[in-house]
Parts: sequence; C-alpha cells; structure tokens
Amino acid sequence: MVALHGEAPFSFADRLPASTTVDSLAERPVEVRLLAVAPEHRGGRVAAALFLAVHRWAVANRFDALFISGVDEQLPLYRRLGFEALGPPVAQGRCRFTAMRLPLREAPAAALQTHGPRHTFPHLELLDFQRRLQFDAPSESRFASVAALGTRVRAGLRDLGCEVIAQEEEAAPCVTSFTPPQTYSADAYRLHAAAGGFALAGHSHYLQSRGWLQIATMGKISADQVEALLAHLGDA
Repeated sequence: MVALHGEAPFSFADRLPASTTVDSLAERPVEVRLLAVAPEHRGGRVAAALFLAVHRWAVANRFDALFISGVDEQLPLYRRLGFEALGPPVAQGRCRFTAMRLPLREAPAAALQTHGPRHTFPHLELLDFQRRLQFDAPSESRFASVAALGTRVRAGLRDLGCEVIAQEEEAAPCVTSFTPPQTYSADAYRLHAAAGGFALAGHSHYLQSRGWLQIATMGKISADQVEALLAHLGDA
C-alpha cells in the first residue's frame, strides 16, 4: 500500500529546520505519506515496485520533488535511493523522523509509455533508479552477474544469425528480445527450444505480431544453462 499527498499541509514540513520552507525546496512537491508491505512479502521486491511506480507517476504528473519522513532504521535505504536529508532527525514519541527529498527530473515520453518494448528502450535514469531499488548493496555482484548473462545471450544470438532488437548500449540486463534466423519462423524456433527443455517467450500478441521471441535470464539462471541453450539453438 502506498499513499501520496500533493497539497499542503505536508507532514514533513514539521520536521524541517526552522529556517527552511517547503516553497524553497520545490515548486510542485509530492509527499509519500504511507508505504506499507504485508509482513509475508517484506524483504522482496514489493516495496521496490511500489517506489518505482511512485517515481514514474510523480514524473509523469510533473512534480519536481518527492518528499518523505524517514524513520532512523530506514535512512540507509532512502539514501541509496537518492533521498537527501534536509535536517537533523526530529523525535516524535518513540521514533525519530528525518525530512528527506528526492529531486525529480523530467523523463522523456519513451520512458513513460504504456505500450511497446519498454524493456528494450529504457530511460537510463529510471533503469538505474530501478536497479538501486531492487538490489541492496551486498547484491551488487548479483546484478553484475545477471548483466553478464544478458551480454552473453545477446552475443550468442548474434553469432547464430539472430537479430537482437535492442542496441547494446540500450539493452536491458536480463530480458532479450530477438528475431530468429531468417530460415526459421518464431514459432518454429520456440518449439525447437522447447524440445531441448528451454522456454522462450513468444505467446503474447505483442511478440507474435512482430515475430519476436524473448529470453529472460533473471532468477537462478546459470552461465552453464545459457551455454546449453545457445548450443541447442545452434543445432536447429
């Protein structure tokens, strides 16, 4: 659950230094008043997805800064997301709250579109924001390994005569869209992969209408599995 507030009064204003006003911090502020995740879903990516949705909504609606009152134990997370403290913590009951701000910059329309290959043409600022949301500092090596798998998949597909849709500098780290070699239809290539125990995405209307297939390398996919997939596709 997430709740936003885009009009005064703002609760974070009570935690600002006496010399600081809301008007001096942003022309169009929006405040995160509530961000709650059910206990059984904490520690995963639910909160990350909520925050990314908030970020996209705020940019799309032309707010210029996102504010939050951060409790002490969550300050490291908010700082990794780009929030800056606007003053010292302020005690309220048994908790202490710090007013924090995340400046929002205008994103191009391509980053906010609701159709088309969003995974193929990401806005780099939002992609980095999503990366920071989804991975804690100890998991940076995991992100690097996922990105390396994606790089290997794209290179291997090109060696097989496939056309990778995204340019390398714009490619998503863990989802690769491509067309099969000219001698194969997308359905035939997908069925060949399935015969070897590999699942390629290609059932959606969006992919079928373009003759595209997708390979996802998130989760517990290993480098050996990627090599086995490429070897099997090479036998087509």
